Amino acid sequence: MVEQDKGPNITLQGILQSYNTHAREQWLLTRESDGALYELLSGPPRDASTGLALPAGATVNLTCVTAINLDGVCLNSTQAVLVRSPATVPSSQLRISLLVVIISIAPSPDCSGGGADPTRVQAAFWSPGGYAAQLANCSYGSVTLVRTGFRIVSVSLPCSSELLNCNAAAVANEATDAARAIIGGLGGFTHRMYVMPNLATCPWGGLATLRGRDSWMMPSVWGIFRRGTVMQELLHNLGLHHAWRDGIEYADISTWMGFGEACPTAPELARLGWATPLAAGTLDRSNLLEGMVIRGLRLNATYLGPNGTFIRIRPDWMGDARTINVYVSLRAWGRGDSLLPDTLVGRLSVHEALSKVDDNPGSTDDPRINLLRTMDPGTRHVLPALRLAIQARELVDEGTGMLVDICRFRVNASECRFPLVPTACPRVTGFTARADANHYGDDLGWQGDPESTAFACNNYGTTECDGFVWDTTIQLGIFKSNVSWDGPLAFVSTGFYHTCVKLAAVGGPLKCFGLNSEAQLGIGDTLDRGNRTSDMGSALREVSLGYHNATLAAQRASAVVAGEGFTCALLQPGSEVKCWGSNVHGQCGIGFTGSNRFIGDALLEMGANLTAIDFGRMTPVALAAGRFHACALLVPGGVVRCWGLNTYFSTGYNTSTVLKPGPPVDLGKGLSAIYLAAGWQHTCAVLQPGGLVKCWGQNDYGQLGQGDIATRGDSAGEMGDALRPVELGGSGDNRVRAERVVAGDKFTCALLQGGAVKCWGRNEDGSLGLGDGLPHGSLNGTMGDALPAVNLGNGVVATALAAGRTFACALLNSSDVKCWGNNAYGQLGLGNTTRRGTSPGQMGDNLPTVNLGAPGAVEWISAGAWHACAMLRPDARVKCWGYNLYGQLGLGHSRAVGDDPGEMGTPLPAIALT
Repeated sequence: MVEQDKGPNITLQGILQSYNTHAREQWLLTRESDGALYELLSGPPRDASTGLALPAGATVNLTCVTAINLDGVCLNSTQAVLVRSPATVPSSQLRISLLVVIISIAPSPDCSGGGADPTRVQAAFWSPGGYAAQLANCSYGSVTLVRTGFRIVSVSLPCSSELLNCNAAAVANEATDAARAIIGGLGGFTHRMYVMPNLATCPWGGLATLRGRDSWMMPSVWGIFRRGTVMQELLHNLGLHHAWRDGIEYADISTWMGFGEACPTAPELARLGWATPLAAGTLDRSNLLEGMVIRGLRLNATYLGPNGTFIRIRPDWMGDARTINVYVSLRAWGRGDSLLPDTLVGRLSVHEALSKVDDNPGSTDDPRINLLRTMDPGTRHVLPALRLAIQARELVDEGTGMLVDICRFRVNASECRFPLVPTACPRVTGFTARADANHYGDDLGWQGDPESTAFACNNYGTTECDGFVWDTTIQLGIFKSNVSWDGPLAFVSTGFYHTCVKLAAVGGPLKCFGLNSEAQLGIGDTLDRGNRTSDMGSALREVSLGYHNATLAAQRASAVVAGEGFTCALLQPGSEVKCWGSNVHGQCGIGFTGSNRFIGDALLEMGANLTAIDFGRMTPVALAAGRFHACALLVPGGVVRCWGLNTYFSTGYNTSTVLKPGPPVDLGKGLSAIYLAAGWQHTCAVLQPGGLVKCWGQNDYGQLGQGDIATRGDSAGEMGDALRPVELGGSGDNRVRAERVVAGDKFTCALLQGGAVKCWGRNEDGSLGLGDGLPHGSLNGTMGDALPAVNLGNGVVATALAAGRTFACALLNSSDVKCWGNNAYGQLGLGNTTRRGTSPGQMGDNLPTVNLGAPGAVEWISAGAWHACAMLRPDARVKCWGYNLYGQLGLGHSRAVGDDPGEMGTPLPAIALT
């Protein structure tokens, strides 16, 4: 800092606070008399009599050496005297009265800007399931956000560098003065939260003082509108530090204090004083003797607390070598843990905390609470450095309880005489085996995953399902001998700038080509393929997908979806999902991968080393991929679970980036999904019963079909029954039903029963196919019967759809293809760059079919950002057209195809893949 001229010394009395932005630690003092904040540039003051640093939360009296022209700054602090020690953790009732100050910038020649919407902020705190309810749930009623003590005040501050550059103390002082001028005294508020203006460039989503009362939020989905951010900062005020996993700060996704959306973990609950250990108390050398196994400790899920919520172990038998304490707890979905990641549900969580801090509840130091591992029922975990072993036994009470055994050994864990753990195959709800009454003499054989086969054959059935009967009366799948679902014989799937093809050859290998800067081709490097003739044919490596652990059989893709820079495949045998490419936003669904941002950029990362996504006991049967997120449809139950970037809540969860599949998306009571689609930043599902369509996520052009432009899924109470189905026309028993849905950049199309097509959302370049350029779905009264169907021609209906960024294609009942919308790169396959769908005379019989040189031969279509592909009968040839800068057409060059006459039809070659 530049040397400052000293001003007069002043005496201050107040509470010490600190915050850490990772760039630096900043100490503050909140003056008792008026709540003004002073920055202590010299760090924590030291007691004048002892020379020891005074802790955060302490009330002190000190001399502030001020700086000229720097209000609210102490260059140094001297003569510090401790007045009161920090308050202990809140073990009893705590009532928080919160003042939320929403800041905007007053118009000036230098800058101006608005702030967060007060109505939306109010709803975030007080809607059902909002922040206030979550705080009460997770604290078991110990902490209450007082409704009558909650107030939002909007203030307008002049443009300043302190405001734009997020000088927290200066902003707080100025905002507090402005708020005081509006509402008078602020003494009735225990805590203050400042929501920064839109123009502020803060390097954080939220910031808070440790054991203080002040917090700062950005006006975004990473700040005030993210539950995890708000809760983390409030708990910083109560004394909690960040959570760790495997030595990485923030990496514990099981808690607000990491990067999660669930309640505090067991050691955090203990630190806050919200929950207590089992009645046996803390285990140490007095009650856990050497060679002893304590059997059958009954743990309830933490959400059922507060009493007997966890096992705490103080391994004091290690003497001076003891540095940590261990916590064991069971996590399950419920109350504040409703958004707990599935990878933690029904499993033990084993945490460690620094013993010197954990043993001292009054300490303000960081206990470095770290998630060591999670444990499935029937497994053991050994901590050799502590001579400790833990056994997780069976779940009880429908998964809300578990029996646990703890052993302290002398040399190794073989000394521990653990009880045997019973094993049982899980019963899958909703699927039953019975004799085949309709086909006497046939064998009933379940090969692979019967529930997966039942779903796939019922919803995607082709000749591969000839041995399968679906009894619609009792919703029962009947399997004949030797029947399994391996997906279609061959298919093509397009990502934004790459393409993948499952070949019809023996074994059904998968090959991908196009852009590979993020390893999305899955071939062990980051070099593009397809823009040189030498890239294709036998030279193009097959994607190595690994083996099924149980059978050791090589896995093949039964479905593939691709986003921008990543690819996911549903694999058989095993019904597993594996993804590769960019994992920057958690697109691969396997959690945080540290510095390894791209999965598959080295050969050793593919094949047997490619990690399958953990869906617990559920079976994936279909996938969808958006730009940076993906979703899976799972059985039993037609459940949807999503992961990846969640800026506009396209995963269906009111949280930020989802690194692994979250809990089932709330689709509404009694509804199950049968089809999925993912757009740029939104997601849709076709639901049964009723053939309903529900969409969530970004909605700036009405792509959710709600008759407005409000995002869905970003606030509590917007999903489930509150999320209205898209109105497609008709009513009651005559309501129009959907069979399929596809999603583009900011538009959506549904294939209706009978083959009609309706599209809504942004109508850029005619992407809705309605003969105009107007958006549909963003205003009330533009959906339902008011939304016309796409005119595909006289007597023409669709059997399948595909959507690119701003264009769409339909596979027709004649097995031909028609495309409409943006045509800048020839992606409509018409030999020109004229867009279609913006004028009435461009659709219907006036819209030509794509000439692929084989009329009536299209079996499959897929659309990327600005290119499209078709698979042709009878030999599964693939032809692609449109944008080709990265070789995504697989033609050995990088020129667009379909934008000039003479490029389509017979002159368009099939892709050489063998």
